[in-house]
Amino acid sequence: MSDVLKQQIEDSIEQSNKLLEAFAQFEKDNSDDNFAAVTELSQKRSQSLHQLFSQHQQTELAQYSQLLSTIAQLDQQLLSTATQQKSLMAKKVIQQKKNTKATNAYLNK
Repeated sequence: MSDVLKQQIEDSIEQSNKLLEAFAQFEKDNSDDNFAAVTELSQKRSQSLHQLFSQHQQTELAQYSQLLSTIAQLDQQLLSTATQQKSLMAKKVIQQKKNTKATNAYLNK
């Protein structure tokens, strides 16, 4: 059972790294395809982590504290990256609204 548990943890780490890569790609190109990739990877990772922690006892998980620490570090990176992306997207939306208002004001004169 411990080999299965270790593999699940390593899979979660791999999914976290893929999600970080997807965020980096989305940062370069805010296309719908890249957004869909981030969303899909995020959902898969969330399901994987939920399954990991719901199927195993805390005593089983404690054996792999180093790997779980890696997941926690990746979580922090993902939260930071997601927060930055959210902020950038909000700024772009505000800028677009300002541009739309300026265009409408110009056209309505």
